[in-house]
Amino acid sequence: MPKNERTGAKVASKASKTLRNSAASKTTKSLAGSALSQSRTKNKSSERAASLASKTLTSKGSSKSAKSLAGSVLTQRSASAFPVKSFAIIGSTLSKSERSAAVRKVAKKK
Repeated sequence: MPKNERTGAKVASKASKTLRNSAASKTTKSLAGSALSQSRTKNKSSERAASLASKTLTSKGSSKSAKSLAGSVLTQRSASAFPVKSFAIIGSTLSKSERSAAVRKVAKKK
């Protein structure tokens, strides 16, 4: 199911400010660049950017700004392009072994 998502004006502005901020981390700047590149085009997030965004969203040490940019980057990644193993199951009631079994089952189908 293709999506026609684009980075909104508020997030694009935040991304621009992040890129100009000398104190911003390399990760945050990378996410900002990816989000900004999708603001006026139909570009999709790369696998590398989506993976970085996924790690940022699950990291406890990531800033609110970084997580906002990461959310934008993931929104613009087509659903069929996501590697199943890169997703954290947030708020899941499944045990670790149940999640692993689900991932193996899906991986076999591909």
